Amino acid sequence: MPGSTGDLHLYEAESMIRIFFKEPGRVEDAPSVLLQPEPTSTGLPHDELLNDGSYLPYLLGLPSSDPLLDLSASHHPAGEGHADPDSIDPVLEPLVSDLKALHDALAAEHSSGYDGTFDPQLAKQVFSAPNRAAFVAAYFRHTHRDIPLLHRPSFDAATSARPLVLAVFLCGAQYCPRATASWPSRASSPSPTTLERDRDRDRDRDRERERALYETVQAALLMSGLQFTKNNDAAVRRRNWLVREPVLVHAVRRLGLPSARQTQAPSSQIGRRGGRPDWETFVRDELRIRIATWAFLNDGQQAGVFHLPAMMTVAEMTCDLPCMEALWEANDAAEFEAVVASKGDGCWRRSASFRDCVDALMADAWSGPDGFPLENPSTYDLYLLISAVHMMISTARHASLLPASTPALRRAADRWQELWEALTGQLDEEQLRMRGLSRHAGEWCWLAKALLEHCAAGKEQQSPYFQRLGHESSRELYELLRELRGGS
Repeated sequence: MPGSTGDLHLYEAESMIRIFFKEPGRVEDAPSVLLQPEPTSTGLPHDELLNDGSYLPYLLGLPSSDPLLDLSASHHPAGEGHADPDSIDPVLEPLVSDLKALHDALAAEHSSGYDGTFDPQLAKQVFSAPNRAAFVAAYFRHTHRDIPLLHRPSFDAATSARPLVLAVFLCGAQYCPRATASWPSRASSPSPTTLERDRDRDRDRDRERERALYETVQAALLMSGLQFTKNNDAAVRRRNWLVREPVLVHAVRRLGLPSARQTQAPSSQIGRRGGRPDWETFVRDELRIRIATWAFLNDGQQAGVFHLPAMMTVAEMTCDLPCMEALWEANDAAEFEAVVASKGDGCWRRSASFRDCVDALMADAWSGPDGFPLENPSTYDLYLLISAVHMMISTARHASLLPASTPALRRAADRWQELWEALTGQLDEEQLRMRGLSRHAGEWCWLAKALLEHCAAGKEQQSPYFQRLGHESSRELYELLRELRGGS
């Protein structure tokens, strides 16, 4: 996007990896927590956490004054401020028991290679009520703005699936300053195994078990990103891609989520609810849609960083795109119905599927943004669609079809840019800033075009990134990005 704000960011930043952390406000202080530093702790400053993989969305935070993200009431129960910081939070006790049982089970399995021990004192220090309040609030204040995967109004640490509570707890902890919170990295290590085991449990389809199942998949998505960005160890990254990611993609497919749609038609509710959908059914359907779309994004990003074939495909993504933010963030049925009444009865149903939108970008005919099948596209919609274009570029290259596909892919990127400019032309700078990670979609479009030109010019043979599949660090990607912007 020549001349765009996105291009300026990309060219002026030291690297694309660091761009997100050079923006004013992105690393605004998170709430302090009542952890005492361990005697052996070096008290690493928070910016040392921003290692080579951290530009992916899982650890990104966008400070916000949005009232939708005001958690002072919903995630700070009465009396919690006086809770004992040196004892395990009663709400988290079942989770801590699960972790202890997991430690014991792994220690008993000689083939596991696990040599850790469960430290009760460390558990008291970490899993306290004040930390729960701070970490959960930090998660919804930061990660939720970039990855609105969870249904915030229904999340409850006391009733949500334990793997999800642990994942939210760990993700939120990443935003708490290490000067006041010596977060022990070993405390997070058992959680991916917990998630893998939970996915294998009986899948009874009653409402509670179904909710727990979907929440466990959400937890797996969060932990996939957390392990990916926090662990630079090559063995961990190999395990993420060879073991965890295939299991996660299989679970998403097994549940039929790539084809998830809103199941209610307005006509089915006429006479009982005035043509408006049932809120609980809407939330369930939307949850399935969001898991599918963010699993697609997670898969594509991890594949792109390490130059691997993606496991999910554009063709299977016949699901809806996520709904508008106000509907997803509605606190109850009354608030949801008020949003529907103000936006129009059809606002909760998207006019085209994910694949319909990609097909429109790739079609021979194009009638401009006004003829695009998706009405009122959001920045998140366009971020997902440009990610799909990236996945198609990668797939075409892996299949040795990129030379023949380049004209259609370049045309798709140009059409996407028309949509982006039409949308962002209606937003001022502050409105765009509040769009979280998706406000960087313009830079992904620039990158897609740059990659196509780079490969069309035959320069890929000179790039270490393209010389092998399966890198074990993001160094090769970093060097490629420097190449694409002229070696600066």
